[in-house]
Amino acid sequence: MNLEIGSIVEGKVKNITNFGAFLELEDGRSGLLHISEISSSYVTDVRDVLSEGQNVKVKVIGTLKNDRVSLSMRRIEENYEKSSKKVNDEFDSKKKINKYENKFKPKKKLELSGFEAMLLKFKKRSEEKMSDLKKANSIIKRGGKRKKRR
Repeated sequence: MNLEIGSIVEGKVKNITNFGAFLELEDGRSGLLHISEISSSYVTDVRDVLSEGQNVKVKVIGTLKNDRVSLSMRRIEENYEKSSKKVNDEFDSKKKINKYENKFKPKKKLELSGFEAMLLKFKKRSEEKMSDLKKANSIIKRGGKRKKRR
């Protein structure tokens, strides 16, 4: 049986590890089902979802060394195609900039207590000094002019 990427096969869970599960497929090959490919929701422990000896349907997503295959249960789910498209749209460079552009800017000025105001001023001065030092250091590395010490 020739396994192609994208084909759906059934496998039996042989061994469970912290990072996933090893499955024995119908044709005798073994495959790795990584913890990130078990479900579209967050999985903290593989043993919460799978148990040894359990039969599961998986999708072949790649081939590994030693005739092993990479498997996924998550990609069989109906909503995977929709969610993957949504994720790809969110990380489109233009949308990413627009989406997060105003996230870290305060919308209105905050009234700060004495300590918070002092801390904010210190942080601002510190960042300015660090940027000046970085500029000076880059000029020196490029062979720019240095001030002579006497």
